[in-house]
Amino acid sequence: MWLILLSVSGSVIIIFLIVLSLKKIPNVNNYFLYVSIILLFAGVFLVLIEKSAKTYYDKISDWPRTEAEIIAKQITGERAVLPEVIYQYSVDGKTYKGRSDLGVPGFGGRNKRTLTAQTALKNEHIGARLLIAYNPDHPSVSTTQFHPPWNYYGKIGFGAFIYAGALMIILFRLSGKRNKISLPVM
Repeated sequence: MWLILLSVSGSVIIIFLIVLSLKKIPNVNNYFLYVSIILLFAGVFLVLIEKSAKTYYDKISDWPRTEAEIIAKQITGERAVLPEVIYQYSVDGKTYKGRSDLGVPGFGGRNKRTLTAQTALKNEHIGARLLIAYNPDHPSVSTTQFHPPWNYYGKIGFGAFIYAGALMIILFRLSGKRNKISLPVM
């Protein structure tokens, strides 16, 4: 964590020095560079957020597994329609309850989400068993998802893409090199 804070603060100092030096470089569109700097931080921020999600799922991979029994199922939400199963499980003689959306993504048109939720619930029957992981320190905390969600890698890739693109634009603009392919000037 300290390494991340140190690298982010170092990046802030470097960007601040770049902004101060902009006044000395002729023919540089400052607004374009400011947007690139903001995108640079947005890319770093997005990657760091997803890194914390990966850390969470790494912890889940060490949690003990047990079987749970589905005791109820329903469709929840009005705008983001999702399936929901309610399950119960026992740890050391105590019974706990948990909820899961079965990892169904909540995007698309409302009718499509409703149809997807109905299909997911059709495959899950009350009384059926499903595998869960629970936190050994707090057994009431459980999950049916053992890996990062479907959009994790897309967010990491998008964050890295906008970071690399913004860094490239900043470096090309500050170096003063111009290619035959020119970037739009605002």
